[in-house]
Amino acid sequence: MAAVWDPDRVTVEVADRAGTGLQARMEAGAQVYGWQLDGVLGPTSLSSVDAAVAALRRAWRAEGRLTVFTLDHCPACRLTARQLERAGVAYMEIALAEAGQERAAFAERGIRSAPVVEVAGREPFGGFDPDKLRDVISTFPPLAGEPVLPGQAHAPARGGRPERQRGARRP
Repeated sequence: MAAVWDPDRVTVEVADRAGTGLQARMEAGAQVYGWQLDGVLGPTSLSSVDAAVAALRRAWRAEGRLTVFTLDHCPACRLTARQLERAGVAYMEIALAEAGQERAAFAERGIRSAPVVEVAGREPFGGFDPDKLRDVISTFPPLAGEPVLPGQAHAPARGGRPERQRGARRP
């Protein structure tokens, strides 16, 4: 994410590399807010940051983008985010605590574990499921550069002298 200040337009934009984010500007002495998705501006005359965030979330989900609903201090949520970040896939993270309607809809479908991974046109799933996550990742192109394949990022160190390993006997 990067913040850009444009003094000529009296605008502040916070967006990612793809141009998705929020915008605040002064108009007739009052602050107004807006959003953009992939560099394309949405409505820019919203009255609050919360309204701009809600509108951006709706637009993101309406386009069939990857959304992950998470809980604080959730190991499965961190594992899911790590897999998506390693693959270089763009996703929007929404706190389940702030998503009352969605949380109720997930509970009706029998999804009771976090995180909940949702893509339009597919059945959402809950919990850390590496196979389903790999399937979802394969449908989205990486943001930039080569994706890091699972198992590459934190490979254990190999080699070394056995006598230096902890607990090894010396000859």
